[in-house]
Amino acid sequence: MQVMKTIICLLTACALSLAGNQPAWAEPIAEEKGLQIAARVNDRPIYYHQIKANVERTLAKYKRLGAAKVSDDVRKQVQKDEINRQVDMELLVQAGEKLKQTDLEKKMEALLSLKSPQGSTSAKKDESKEKEMREQLRRNLLAESYLIQRGIQDVRVPEEDLKRFYKDNSAKFTVPEAVKASHIMITVNKKATPEEIAQANAKIVKVREEVLQGKKSFEELAKEHSSGDSASKGGDLGYINPQFMPPEFDKVAFQLKVGEVSDVVKTKFGFHVIKVFDKKPSRVQEFAEVKGLLEKFLLNQYQERKRTEIAMELRRDARIEVSLK
Repeated sequence: MQVMKTIICLLTACALSLAGNQPAWAEPIAEEKGLQIAARVNDRPIYYHQIKANVERTLAKYKRLGAAKVSDDVRKQVQKDEINRQVDMELLVQAGEKLKQTDLEKKMEALLSLKSPQGSTSAKKDESKEKEMREQLRRNLLAESYLIQRGIQDVRVPEEDLKRFYKDNSAKFTVPEAVKASHIMITVNKKATPEEIAQANAKIVKVREEVLQGKKSFEELAKEHSSGDSASKGGDLGYINPQFMPPEFDKVAFQLKVGEVSDVVKTKFGFHVIKVFDKKPSRVQEFAEVKGLLEKFLLNQYQERKRTEIAMELRRDARIEVSLK
């Protein structure tokens, strides 16, 4: 079971986690006439259309979370945040350019070879896409190189911080109770007639009687009579947690004792007979079990904090003009 989910999306294997969580825009750096400028970083423009996609994506998340309407104030704040992210990225790119790397092109070609489109029917479209990808990779590699030079890969999470986080968030490391169960299921079609439902019920009652008689094992009877994917495995569902199966199934399965066979249980899928083979109580995972996961989770946060500190340092000596308010 996954106890935590980290949301680090890498555009390339080269650590967008180092270059920032937002995808870098892939546009020529030369100023273009007639385009709205959102900001300038040391006289280099950031255009509005280069931030628009991320702004709209963030606003869409608000709507998915239930916001009926996004206010102008919220839109302006999202736009401001995105401009700041792009300014930070531009500062890192410019700092990376000053390193005068000799192997940048080689790195780009290696990554592009992994991303070459296959079976495309439009050469012109492919050319445009490759140009965009090259610029995006160039920027990411430049920013990454500078961050590495500044020691972002040397960031470590102290053991005491890991233990403190574990202690403060122990509830998040709870593994729910589980039962190892098998079932025999006689399916019932949603449009089944009362007669068909009665026939299915009569069949499962008869199968349950055979289970209790013990002439054949539960596994054998499941293979003979059960429906669904588990039938070929003798009805074995493995260890299941609450809410894996329908609530009527859960209510019975988690109350059964090991070795006990249930009465007939009706769910939206049909009729079931359940047998429990083992039970595991709910428990909190030990620190040693989750230490590796915690380290990855917190390391991303610590690296992002250092990235922010580096960007703030670069801002002090930069000329930044924000045109879009």
